[in-house]
Amino acid sequence: MPFQSLSNQQTRRLDNISEIDDLRSGLASLEASVNAAETIVTSATTSVAAATALATPNTIVQRDASGNFSAGTITANVSGSATSFTGSLAGDVTGTQGATTVSNAAVIGKVLTGFSANAGTVAASDSILQGMQKLAGTLGVPTNSNTASQIVQRDASGNFSAGTITANLSGSATSFTGSLAGDVTGTQGATVVSNAAVIGKVLTGFSANAGTVAASDSILQGMQKLAGTLGAPTNLNTASQIVKRDASGNFAAGTITANLSGSATSFTGSLAGDVTGTQGATTVSNA
Repeated sequence: MPFQSLSNQQTRRLDNISEIDDLRSGLASLEASVNAAETIVTSATTSVAAATALATPNTIVQRDASGNFSAGTITANVSGSATSFTGSLAGDVTGTQGATTVSNAAVIGKVLTGFSANAGTVAASDSILQGMQKLAGTLGVPTNSNTASQIVQRDASGNFSAGTITANLSGSATSFTGSLAGDVTGTQGATVVSNAAVIGKVLTGFSANAGTVAASDSILQGMQKLAGTLGAPTNLNTASQIVKRDASGNFAAGTITANLSGSATSFTGSLAGDVTGTQGATTVSNA
């Protein structure tokens, strides 16, 4: 019979049936949800019960009494500290935990923040910045000019100007101030060689050798020639020796050839002129 012809009582009965079906459907869905939740709770309860601080795969992490736990690899950003790690470092420091390397650029490229030159002596306890400040303060501005309290820097030719240099000279100098000492005294413009500096020198290598002294001879050569020519002077009648008078002024000789000035107690040879003959046999001519 058509639905429109149903009585009100019949219609209400049909509505009740529909509601019951809806309720049954809702209860079935609820039961399925409860069963699913029960399964989840059971699984979660099992997982929680199996939680451990050990590195056990597919198991929830539970810290031990000290708050620690073990793991294989943790992938995360570390906040805090770690006793060890794997993988390589990057940036200023590279390498692994057991073989780190600081690059040159990481050191020499750093900016000297707060730098201020301040002369001083670098100490082992100084930082790099402190050491550089002291060195820069001591170095100042090197120059080849004669500038007080500045380090000397040679010019492109290797030269520099200075006031007075106090040092032992090795090499040559075009001028100097101060006085000389030793064998030569005085200043650069007024040197003096002392007598002792000359007459006191030892005649190293001296050997008497007769000869004629020349202007080109050295003092040693001249003295060797003079000594060789002089020989051993004597007052005796010794051949080839220079005559040296004795304490009374006398000396002996063989024959002296000379013009006599003074007197002689004897002579040899013949007289000439108004008197002729020898010393022992003189003759005065009639004329």
